[in-house]
Amino acid sequence: MKKGLVKVLVLLTVMPALLMAENFWVGVFADKAPYPQQTFIETMSFSKFDSAIQRHWDKGFDIIDVQYGDGRWTALMAKNTGFKGQVFVHQRDLKSFDERVTNYRREGYQLLNIDYGEGYWTAVMTKSSEYIDSRYRRLRYGEDIESLIRTQWQEQYNIVDVEQAEGYTMMVFAKTKNFKPQSYIELDDWEDVTPIIKQRWKEGYYIENIEYLSSRWFCLFTKGGEGLQAYFVDESLTDDSGYGFKKSIKTQWDKGFNLIDIAYGRE
Repeated sequence: MKKGLVKVLVLLTVMPALLMAENFWVGVFADKAPYPQQTFIETMSFSKFDSAIQRHWDKGFDIIDVQYGDGRWTALMAKNTGFKGQVFVHQRDLKSFDERVTNYRREGYQLLNIDYGEGYWTAVMTKSSEYIDSRYRRLRYGEDIESLIRTQWQEQYNIVDVEQAEGYTMMVFAKTKNFKPQSYIELDDWEDVTPIIKQRWKEGYYIENIEYLSSRWFCLFTKGGEGLQAYFVDESLTDDSGYGFKKSIKTQWDKGFNLIDIAYGRE
């Protein structure tokens, strides 16, 4: 699979690449991520996934990212996040989802992540001193997200996450103590992502989030990142030889890189 290693704002070293699979996992890593004590969980059953999250909460871990793909639920979790509390919302219908998110926001929880899989809408909500406010907006496919994003930026809300399913585009925005200049682009093919990443690095941007939205890649960048970044692509979590995305994660952990974002999509 294609692999890349970067020194932000300085260089991109591309390792020998194999042919891309139709569907694959993407991981973004950084050596100066704020949460160095990490773990990665994955299950095929949603009920087992929910139970695994509960067990790791009991061990002091918090959810950083949730991603469904290839019939599996995955989550990146970390210790010492500074979060003061966290909940994991999951509902099959959007009305109930909206109600639960609204109720938790009244209790002081802010949105960190939205995902969709196996008919479930999920949200990770957290209490954090970093957040002043968060909100999410829902658009129908084909509606203009550019004007929505521009409006949120004007109000000093950063893009936090985006998900697309069941005819909707869901976008999460957050206002923090320090507004961060952002840049995003939507691309049809993964082969176009690498040159865009190189271009954004040269412009002083840092990869923050990569998502696959039904038929295109959404790449989010933030101005002013520091340190080293790496991204790896693997077609499976674990292949027959024992390698794959999970092996790549462990390899990067051993090198001092931490996972900051997970995506699953297609070429």
